[in-house]
Amino acid sequence: MTFRGQFDHRDHLLAAAIDEFTLKGYDAASINTILAAAAMSKGQLYHHFRNKEALYLAIIEWMIDRKLDWLQSHPPQPVEGFMPTLRAQIVAAAEFA
Repeated sequence: MTFRGQFDHRDHLLAAAIDEFTLKGYDAASINTILAAAAMSKGQLYHHFRNKEALYLAIIEWMIDRKLDWLQSHPPQPVEGFMPTLRAQIVAAAEFA
C-alpha cells in the first residue's frame, strides 16, 4: 500500500515518519518511535507496509505526488535559454517549498 490510499492514522503516521526520518536518517529511524508518535500498533503499520523501507518509499511517493499536483496547478511560464530556465526552476522550487 502507499500513501495514496486512505486509512486510519494515515496523517499521524505520515507526520511521525517524516519527523523521525528527518531527525535520525533512515538507518537510525525507529519504527517503534514512529508508531508511538502516530498512536499506532505494529499490526496496523504492517497491515499497510511490509517494512520500514516500504514506509520510507511511500513517503517519497507521497512527496512526489504533492510536488506534481503543485506543478500542475502552477504551470511554468515559457522561457528561452539555460539561465532563464534555471532561474524559473529555482523560483518554482522555492515557491513549492
